[in-house]
Amino acid sequence: MALAQSRGTSLSREDLPGPSNASIARATAKRFALAQTAAKCRGEIASISTAAEEHEVNESASGGPAYFEHDADVGIVGRGATPEAAFVDGARALFALVTRIEDVRPVTRVDVAFEEADVELAFVTWLNRLVAESQARGLALGRFALAREGARWRGEAWGEPWREELERGVDVKGATLTMLSVRPAPGGWEARCVVDV
Repeated sequence: MALAQSRGTSLSREDLPGPSNASIARATAKRFALAQTAAKCRGEIASISTAAEEHEVNESASGGPAYFEHDADVGIVGRGATPEAAFVDGARALFALVTRIEDVRPVTRVDVAFEEADVELAFVTWLNRLVAESQARGLALGRFALAREGARWRGEAWGEPWREELERGVDVKGATLTMLSVRPAPGGWEARCVVDV
């Protein structure tokens, strides 16, 4: 199949140069290193586990955002007394990858509402709605609240339009169903999933 034609020549997919395995590996390592460096620089995590098969959770001594290792993407963890509180903590972990959430001024409010009976799917829906609103409106988000009545979820996020002084971290594309889990844990609830970066 011809992809482009110029001056009587056509190119097929086979003619186009593709990335080598080495360049793919370097790009993957660079993305992970950037996420790890951004999180460490913000002082929000002590380390990211290198034992992928154990999927250990690491968090900072201050109780900040927590992450677990996943091949090319990043696993986030939210904890709280209730599922809603764990979801809020998960949103903080996700957006802490994007910028220093402590530096985000709460000048613009974003409302998020949806229906979902499955608590695990609700976690991914919550995160993806926040990412979509953030990207569509050009906002950096830093504060979150969420309430539930049965299968109806109502949340709010506060942030501001991107400004030069806000440090940009990794570009989060969205939350996935990979390693999705919402369950009771010591001290309350734990919600986790992999986010596509």
